Amino acid sequence: MTEDIWVFLSRFALPELIDQQILHPNGSNYHLNRYSVYPLVDLMRRNGTTKLEKAEFDWFLTSSYEFNNLLGKDAQTGDARKLNINKRGSVFTRRNKDINPFFDKRNVVSNEGMNQNDSRLNAYTLDRLAPVRLASARLTPGRFW
Repeated sequence: MTEDIWVFLSRFALPELIDQQILHPNGSNYHLNRYSVYPLVDLMRRNGTTKLEKAEFDWFLTSSYEFNNLLGKDAQTGDARKLNINKRGSVFTRRNKDINPFFDKRNVVSNEGMNQNDSRLNAYTLDRLAPVRLASARLTPGRFW
């Protein structure tokens, strides 16, 4: 199954993505980086997702490690496993703000004490998901909020 990466990541709690070493705190941001590739593919496989994409940017990552990122510095397409660790970050280079809903810490809302009827969460959700093709969204209550 192919999913929009923004929607896919939004289904999980931020601490869960950090614990699984998919997101990495860095200053005022949570980054997808060279260390994110293997844990992200593992999470994809556990959830039956074969491809994550951001079609409007011609970006994708498959469960077989194939990727395409036209903004990649050291590589723009190919098998991420064949890149040495220092070049594996090309999968996400200059795309975090486009594909990662948790990228900017200032926009991350704590979900403590909030429920799906909380207007702050609803405003946040609509704001962050506006660019996403909602037809492909499969948000699961309890996982996102």
